[in-house]
Amino acid sequence: MKVVHTKIPTVLFKAPLLSPANVVCILTWKLNVLIALLVVYRSGGLWIKSLSVFVKPDVHFQHDFMLVLDKTHPSPGKLVYSTFPDLNQMLSSSNFRIPRVSNYETDEDEDGKLDKLNIEIEMPLLPNEEVTGVVLVLLFDWRITDGSSKKFRMESTAVLDYKSNSPGCVFSVSGNLMFQQKYLLRNQDGQRFPDNDMNSIFKRSLSSFESSSLPSFKQLLQEYFDSRNFSTGVPASEALFSWTNGRDSINDGFTIKAALNYPAQQVLYHPGFWYNIKWAFVQLFPTFIIIYFVMEWIRRTIFEQHMIPTVQALDS
Repeated sequence: MKVVHTKIPTVLFKAPLLSPANVVCILTWKLNVLIALLVVYRSGGLWIKSLSVFVKPDVHFQHDFMLVLDKTHPSPGKLVYSTFPDLNQMLSSSNFRIPRVSNYETDEDEDGKLDKLNIEIEMPLLPNEEVTGVVLVLLFDWRITDGSSKKFRMESTAVLDYKSNSPGCVFSVSGNLMFQQKYLLRNQDGQRFPDNDMNSIFKRSLSSFESSSLPSFKQLLQEYFDSRNFSTGVPASEALFSWTNGRDSINDGFTIKAALNYPAQQVLYHPGFWYNIKWAFVQLFPTFIIIYFVMEWIRRTIFEQHMIPTVQALDS
C-alpha cells in the first residue's frame, strides 16, 4: 500500500498503486506543474527574447574623417578633404582643399572612459566662394568592454549633414553619438571583429569613389550603413545644429565646430542559456508554490471527506 495523504494526529491514508486515490494524487501533481507553466507562458512567456543592458561604451576618435562642402559661388561644386591619401589622390585640384584641424577628447567623470569629442575644422575659402551645405563623416573605434576583456568592437561613424538656403561661415553641432543595431548581440559576449580589419571597412566603401562621383556621396554613405548590422549615428533628437549666415570678417574660411558626447546607453542582447534558465526559475517557482497550496487543499478535501475510498491508519 502507498501513503497518499497524512493528517495530524498523523493519519496515513493508504490505497493500492492502481486505484482512484493514486490517480487523484498523480493528476493533481501534474496539474500543479502544467497550470504553473501555463500561467507563466500566458503572462509573457517562459523565455525572454531580448535583454536590455545599460552600458557605457569605450569610444575613441580615430582621427580619420571626410569632409564635403557644397559651394554655390562662383560656380556650383564641392570642396573635399579626407584623411585617406588614396582618396585624396583621386580628387581634382579644384575639389581638394586642406583645412586646419584641431580636436581633443575629455574624460569628464574620470572613470577611465572618454566622454566627449571636441573638433574644430577651418576650411579656407577663396574671396568669392560661398558654402551652403556640409557633410562631415567622423570615424570612431567603438567598444563594449568588461574589465580588460573585449566583448564587442566595431568601426563606427558619425555623419553630420546640414543644408542651408543661404551661404554661411560657421556650422556648429552639439549631440550624442548613439549606438544603432539591426540585430541583437549574442549572449552578452557580443561579436568580435578582427583588429586588422578595424580601419578598413569605410575605406573599402570608398574604393570606387572618384571625383566624378561626388554628387553620389550620400548614396555611398547610405549603402555603407545598409551593409552594417551595427553602427552609430547622431540622431536629430540627440543633436543641436547652428548655422551662421554670411562671411566672417576675421576668418576668411568656413568653420565647423562639433561637440559629440559618448553617453551611456541601452544595448540589446540575445539572453544566454543560463540567464534564461534563471529567469524561468524565478517566474516558475513562486507560481508553482501558490498552485501547490491550492492542490494540497483539493487533495485534503478529497481524502478527509472520504470522497474516494482509502485505508486509514495511525502512524506509529
